[in-house]
Amino acid sequence: MVSRNISSYKYVWSYILCYLVWSSAICYCLVHNCALKIYGENSP
Repeated sequence: MVSRNISSYKYVWSYILCYLVWSSAICYCLVHNCALKIYGENSP
């Protein structure tokens, strides 16, 4: 029972971590693209 719970928690945490990474990457890309469109190519 305990090992099964631990494995399920690992699966849930890995899923949450992957979701956070992808969402943050997408948000960064969107913000960066919007910044390039607004400020032009000179933005860092």
